[in-house]
Amino acid sequence: MSSLGLSYKFIASNIEGASSQQELFECISNELILGGYVKDSFKQALIEREQEHPTGLLMEDCSIAIPHTETEHINHSIISVIKLNSDITFQLMENKQKSIYPDIVFVLALKDSSAHLNVLKGVMELFRDNQKKNLVLKAQSAKEIVSLIDTWN
Repeated sequence: MSSLGLSYKFIASNIEGASSQQELFECISNELILGGYVKDSFKQALIEREQEHPTGLLMEDCSIAIPHTETEHINHSIISVIKLNSDITFQLMENKQKSIYPDIVFVLALKDSSAHLNVLKGVMELFRDNQKKNLVLKAQSAKEIVSLIDTWN
């Protein structure tokens, strides 16, 4: 999605049954490890980084999370989009003491460390565009969100 600075491969991750951040990270890490996108160390690195540097963002009328980790845990760049069906707690990026329940989680597995900022900006732009944001929020699945993002590319 080059118009938003998101020129990476996306996958839709329909995570069923995850009731905590740890379970969510385990499910997505296993999926990305099986796909060869990340190394076995990815899951633990993702958990540790999220504890130290939370990625929850409270937008105007929704919330998102953008967990990621260092490039040494990545084999090939990919962004996983997860539409949550249950309340999973994330701490706010700007205040670890406050929690949110994101509607959507974008797990970044980027091999190029300089790309993180551009992708974060792209996701923020996406959620600042009310028309696109509303389409994403109304999507019934992560697969539908990925399809929408692909059409905006």
